[in-house]
This record gives sequence, C-alpha cells and structure tokens, in this order.
Amino acid sequence: MIDFDIDSLIASVRISTNKQGLIWELERIRSYLRRNTIPNIRNQSMELVSRAIDLLNSESMLFLLQNDIIAILEDFKSLIDESNNLDPILSLCDVAIITVTDVEYNAFSKIENFNWVPCQFNDPTVGINLSGLKAKQTVINGIKIVLIKQLQMGMVEAAVIAEKAMSYLRPKAIFSSGIAASIKPNDIRLNDVVVVTECWDYGNGKLEGSSVDTDHFFHTASHAISSGIIRIIIDKEQEINRKLIDWRNKFLRSDFSRENIRLHIGKMVSGAAVIKNETIKDIIRKESRDVLALDMETYGFYYALQRRNNNNRIPIDYITIKSIVDYADSQKNDATQELASYLSAQTTLFVIGCYDFKEDGVGGRP
Repeated sequence: MIDFDIDSLIASVRISTNKQGLIWELERIRSYLRRNTIPNIRNQSMELVSRAIDLLNSESMLFLLQNDIIAILEDFKSLIDESNNLDPILSLCDVAIITVTDVEYNAFSKIENFNWVPCQFNDPTVGINLSGLKAKQTVINGIKIVLIKQLQMGMVEAAVIAEKAMSYLRPKAIFSSGIAASIKPNDIRLNDVVVVTECWDYGNGKLEGSSVDTDHFFHTASHAISSGIIRIIIDKEQEINRKLIDWRNKFLRSDFSRENIRLHIGKMVSGAAVIKNETIKDIIRKESRDVLALDMETYGFYYALQRRNNNNRIPIDYITIKSIVDYADSQKNDATQELASYLSAQTTLFVIGCYDFKEDGVGGRP
C-alpha cells in the first residue's frame, strides 16, 4: 500500500515560487514509485509525475503552470487512493469464472488436477452478497480461482453477478465460460470454441412498420474486451487448437477424431430470448457479417465490466470463452451441452494458466 502526502504537495504548488524545489520533490516520488510501486499502477503513476516534472522544466512562469500541475497531482492522488483500496491483501481471489447452467458449472469438476472445494469467505459482507449462488474455489500454481454459477440465464443476471464478483471478490480478471450457438454453421461448427472480442444486444434497436429496420437493429456501441487476454490467446491459438482435439478425445474416451474442432476469435451478439428462428438470424448476419455466434449473457457481462473499467483507472481484465452447442435453429437440442461445456472449461483454465496474475493487472503476461 502506498501512502504519499499528496495533499501537502498540492498545497505547496499553490503557494510555492520555487520550481526547482518542486522538481526535486517530484523526482523523489518518481524514484520511490520506480522501486516500490505495485506493477499494475507503476506506469500510470510515473507517467503523471513525469508530466508534472516536464511542465516545471518548461520556461513558463510557475504561476502559469500551477493549475495544470495541480490537476495532474489530483489525478495522481485518485490513482494512488484507488490502488490502496484494491490492495492485493483485500482481494479474495485472483480470477473469477462465471457460468450459467449446472452443466457449465459441473464441467470444471471433470477436469483433472483441479481440487474444487466450497467457498468459505471470512468477510461476512461477502457471504451475504453472494448468498444463494453456487460457488467453489481452487488454488493451482498459486492462483486462486473462484467459480460461480448464475441463478438464472440472461444479460441482466450476467451483469448483476459480474458486479458482485467485482465488488466482493475483487479479482484481477473475470472469465465467462459456457456454451453458445453458431449463426455461421458452415464455418463455426459444433464444439468449436469462440473467444469474444465484441458483443451487441441484438434486441436493442427499433422496428418500423411491418419490417425490421436493419440499419438500426443492433445497438450501435460495440463492447471491446481488454487487450491483455486476447494477446495471450492469439499467441497460443495453435496450441489451443491442438489441445481441443486432445480434450475432446479424452472426454469421449476415444483415440481418434472424426471431425476437426477449432478456436475462433471474433464477435458475438446476445439477446433475451432463445433463438430458433432463421429470420432473426438472417437479420443479425445482414447487420454484421463478422458475427460468429450468439448467447444470452455476454453483452450484460461485457457491459458491466466495461462500465466499471471506464470509471476506474485500475481495470479488471475480462473475456467470454464459449463452445458451440447448436445452430440456433429448430433442430437445437441439449445433447451436445456436456462436451461443449467441458471444452470451454478446459480452454478457460488453460488461458488462466498462461496469464501472469502476479505482474501487470491487465494484460499480464507469462
């Protein structure tokens, strides 16, 4: 935890006429930050202090610079206060995983070398706010993982559970893992795994007359994920593709593969209803030819995380990883859910194992 008397420094800027004295004080702080700051705020805090030093080193008179320097130091104070509130000692886990159905939740218990036990939180506030939820935890290679099952399906529930996980568990990253439907059956096949870069609510738009106004059917704002986890997945894409075959064969207790399965990285849409209608799928495909799949949760999950990160300068990384279980048509059934849930769970845990939770908070790399 960092404890600077930044208020006194701001007060000094208001009354000081000695630029060099302020530079020395800021240089001392910058040196301390370089040696002692926790990694996830080091770069941001040092950049702010360096900006203030650069202003003081300019030829402008100090009284002309005071307001700008004070604004920078106030930003610096907010960043330090936030980092103190997110002290790792207060965090109840490194990563949270959110699932929706019992099949998705139970898939993690089928994976070897992970010993899941019921969650027992010492903080009574956490117990109250997570009451009623299925939750279990494990620790592997020093990484503490909490697995949560939503009470019900849907975007609203996904946003609510994401908010609870952020507020009470204080993880460095949150994953959404489970199953989804392909809207490109020729390209995105059963059991393929989709990593979601952006998501829309396909029901957030407008209808005009007797037809759909496709120019405005999608929500116009895309929800891009944080870059760190995607970089890891892109780097590991070939390895994940090889492992998907092994995981599938292991699950089926088979020594051969009749059909290839693949990892896909791209866009998804979410909606409040289960889709079995070709007309709706055609509308979605016409609006964005890049959309790979659809589910009922990811938009709410991404919205909650993005909104939180927009208001906090120490962001939480997040991503959805889901395996294809059907083609969102009249032929959909539950027969493939167990295998698809297992593949998304395996992929999720593999990615977590590649993420360095002891270094940079967002985009941590091994």
